[in-house]
Amino acid sequence: FDAYRAAHSDLADELLRRLAGALPRDFPQQVDAYIDECVAAGADIASRKASQQALNALGPYLPELLGGSADLAGSNLTLWSGASGISAEDASGNYVYYGVREFVIAWKQSFMRESGPSALVFSRQTLPAQVKTAEQVAGAHRGGYTLVAEQGPLDAVLIATGSEVGLAVAAAEQLTAAGRGVRVVSMPCTALFDAQEAGYREAVLPSEVLARVAVEAGHTDAWYKYVGLDGRVVGMSTYGESAPAPALYQHFGLTVDNVVAAVEDVILD
Repeated sequence: FDAYRAAHSDLADELLRRLAGALPRDFPQQVDAYIDECVAAGADIASRKASQQALNALGPYLPELLGGSADLAGSNLTLWSGASGISAEDASGNYVYYGVREFVIAWKQSFMRESGPSALVFSRQTLPAQVKTAEQVAGAHRGGYTLVAEQGPLDAVLIATGSEVGLAVAAAEQLTAAGRGVRVVSMPCTALFDAQEAGYREAVLPSEVLARVAVEAGHTDAWYKYVGLDGRVVGMSTYGESAPAPALYQHFGLTVDNVVAAVEDVILD
């Protein structure tokens, strides 16, 4: 190896980097520059499309990146511009076509996580752009942050993640117009938020404010950890329906009116 390194120092250093599980030296600067571009663009986009764009932007800096999908690759958008298939005849690719099975900052955190695996869950529907400031970008890196600050005294906190954030923001706008001081907390990663220091978590979710509502287009139980027994979770308790997102949200009661009603309910309690 010493002889190889003497003859091919760049390749040897690259091999050692990958064996050590280290990211390229300039990767944090490259990914942060891309995040800044996304914030400046402020585009409304499906989060799985945003994921593909993140792969297209960051993949060239990560030659060790390996991915894959089943026959839904064209739908889940895990194929990126630098992907090439691995086969029995050619193992030099970086994309595995599995047997049949079914964002941007999130990909950065996933790449930089050293203590375990990560799972990213994306939407098919277009979502409104939410992150607009450097402070919000920094908060997203911490797993949870104040996306919309309350106007006046804090009456209640709305918590959501992913596609439900837009619903929470719309409800907060209606409540604010009615004179309520409502904060919207976006929590893209509860595990990362829980790992923050107590002072930060307290600043985002003040312990004296018990009027809390979470919005979840899925199982509700996990959110009671954040809303408490006095809070509410607007979500689902069944599974199996298939329809366009707006129709499903209406069917399961994931509406602005229901979120507003839940916030008013916890405030009055």
